[in-house]
Amino acid sequence: MNNPIPTPAVLQQSTQYSFTFYQSVFTLLDMHDESFFIVDKNHRLVFLNRAAQQRNTEFHAINMATGSVIYSQLEEPVKNSMRANILRAFKGESFSFEMAIDQLEPKEPLWLLITYQPLLVHNGQTKTICLRMKDITVAKGAQILEQQQKQMEKELLQSRELFASFMQGSPALSWITDRNGTMLYMNEPMLNTFKFQKADIGKSIFELFDKQLAAVYHQNNCNVIKGQKQLVSVDQAVQPDGAICTYKTIKFPVVINGEIMAGGWAMDITDQKLLEQQLVDSEVQKKKELMRTVLETQEKERREIAYELHENVAQVLATAKQLIGLHETNANLELSRSVQKAIKEAINDLRMVSNRLNPFSYEQSTIVEALNYYLQMLPKEGCRFTVRLSGSEKGLNQRKRCVLHILQECVRNVRMHSGATEATIELHFAGTIRIRVSDNGTGFDPAAPVTGLGFKSMQHRMEHVNGSMQVASSPEGTTVSFEIPFCTQ
Repeated sequence: MNNPIPTPAVLQQSTQYSFTFYQSVFTLLDMHDESFFIVDKNHRLVFLNRAAQQRNTEFHAINMATGSVIYSQLEEPVKNSMRANILRAFKGESFSFEMAIDQLEPKEPLWLLITYQPLLVHNGQTKTICLRMKDITVAKGAQILEQQQKQMEKELLQSRELFASFMQGSPALSWITDRNGTMLYMNEPMLNTFKFQKADIGKSIFELFDKQLAAVYHQNNCNVIKGQKQLVSVDQAVQPDGAICTYKTIKFPVVINGEIMAGGWAMDITDQKLLEQQLVDSEVQKKKELMRTVLETQEKERREIAYELHENVAQVLATAKQLIGLHETNANLELSRSVQKAIKEAINDLRMVSNRLNPFSYEQSTIVEALNYYLQMLPKEGCRFTVRLSGSEKGLNQRKRCVLHILQECVRNVRMHSGATEATIELHFAGTIRIRVSDNGTGFDPAAPVTGLGFKSMQHRMEHVNGSMQVASSPEGTTVSFEIPFCTQ
């Protein structure tokens, strides 16, 4: 739309510039892509260029004409604001401000730089003002993006500083490793513990650690990255001074710039593990001491009972047998012989019980001698035992009693429960005491719960001497094997 060049009285009365001059100025403004409005003291439009008219039509759906009040068609809040700004300008004040106007399409707001400026002054009084509107949407968008970028950089810097402060103050060792094993971050405790330098950040873990340990670390990192889940483990690491420390390690996935990496925390639990082991060792030692006391007490009671049976009860029976023999007559001959036979069997049974309770003389005989003596005291009927020996038991002291009681229990189990006719006892003395007792009996189920005292007693003795016990059984027979550390003390 072509706006006619205005010729209001205010322009005709100007003594400083000609009408032709104003006409030239208006023509130039009409060619400008910015919006220009010239308003007189009655707030009526003296001039608006093409860009201004087009903007009013597009954004306000109004058609302004020269001679009309500039804000007459605007809504009340905008009208009041423009009226106040025009009054400020007519007082001789020049000012600018930015304004955002909502748009339907595109949805981003339109940004305008609005300037009010006195235009024509006559006799010290402002006769007209110029209202200028400049589209700064592109520049404002760039400014907003720049501000947002600066804010993001500020927040990132704060985040990095917070992360660094937190990590440096942590007592735990911490690091970040990529999928290739490159150490992208190590905090101060990590650097100090392993005597690393900051220049070592960026190196491969295979350059920084023992290759075998590095391979384990890298595999764990790969598992964390691939599985994208936390991994808790107890690892060992070699310090620069050669000391081996134990760490509780927590590894977890970390996403940096869209790439999944492995972060880690490690707490030194070497002292904790050492204390735990000391407690375990102490408990084991207490248990061994208690077991030793129980076994010694049992040995003492067995010896006392065996002595009483052998020296007192057996002697009484022997005396009774002799007395019956002295009073033997033809009349009571059969009864006398029957009673003497019963007493003799009782004496033999007492000796067998006595030998079971205290079968061996530890000081005067070797294990093989004591075992053979014990086997000779057994009834002839039943299972036949064969003894095989390799190595030398020379110097064996405290272990002798344990070995003999195990042999006694094995022999007793074979005779009472196996139904075997033959059994072999193999003894090997060389660094480790090895005992193997095999029979051709009917066997049993080793996995079944143990109810008898014999097996429990042997298990307790093995625990006491740090030994081991294994049982193999089938319908063709049973083999029980023992290994006991050789001790000469």
